[in-house]
Amino acid sequence: MPPPPESTAYDLDTNELASQYEATSGKAQLKTGIVLLSELSINPGACVLDIGCGTGLLAAHIASLAAPHGRVVGIDPLTKRIDLARKKISSDLKDTLVFENGVAQDLSRFGNESFDVAVMNSVMPWLTPGEQLEALREVFRILKPGGRLGVAGGSGDHLNPFFEIRKRILSKDPYQTYYPDNTIGAPKRITSDALTSLSKEAGFSSSKIRFDSPALVVQTREALLQMVTSSAFGNYMGKLPSEMQLAAQDEMMHEFEKYRRGKHFEIALTTLIAVAYK
Repeated sequence: MPPPPESTAYDLDTNELASQYEATSGKAQLKTGIVLLSELSINPGACVLDIGCGTGLLAAHIASLAAPHGRVVGIDPLTKRIDLARKKISSDLKDTLVFENGVAQDLSRFGNESFDVAVMNSVMPWLTPGEQLEALREVFRILKPGGRLGVAGGSGDHLNPFFEIRKRILSKDPYQTYYPDNTIGAPKRITSDALTSLSKEAGFSSSKIRFDSPALVVQTREALLQMVTSSAFGNYMGKLPSEMQLAAQDEMMHEFEKYRRGKHFEIALTTLIAVAYK
């Protein structure tokens, strides 16, 4: 049965997209993740759950902080990305780091109060509002008393140029035939007020939120395209027939020209950085 229209599709990912993610947007999200970790104080011996770990770049970094006696588990619904993540388990991390397939809203394999810290980096936007609450309730359950949840992702309080471009392109013929609702496959970026409310409803005692707005700098339009399509694991325009995807990509790269700054491209993206406390 196909997912309901408001849901994210997990079956559009490919080996090519997973590899492109590893080389482009995964590295950008790693930088955001490291900013988030600075708020979480992960020490040696910590038990950490990285939810939506992708290809494991951040989880491997967390494992280096928690080793030698800590435990880091990375979960992700995308099998191809978990396959790449498992290649990062070096000999010195084999007793610390593990990767499994899984989704944020179902952590039933983990016992109550089994982790010190949970991390959700670029995950919340890919969940429906109902799934966001389910995920936060599950995280609250698996965290130890005094545990912390770190959340980072595109801010719902600010526009995202990549998805504004997508909206304009998919609203036109012939693309709108395949995307009659151009919010299908787009991230549901969460606002600071919504995250505060959902965290409280899930049981967290308090939270703090701030925004980070680093400039995304890349050298080519093709690199920009790879970043946005691979980070959406096929949801960006994956419902279009292949020949239409190529045409839409050409239109997209034409729009990217407005972000050219000499020999490179530069786009400001605002990220929400939050920590919730149990």
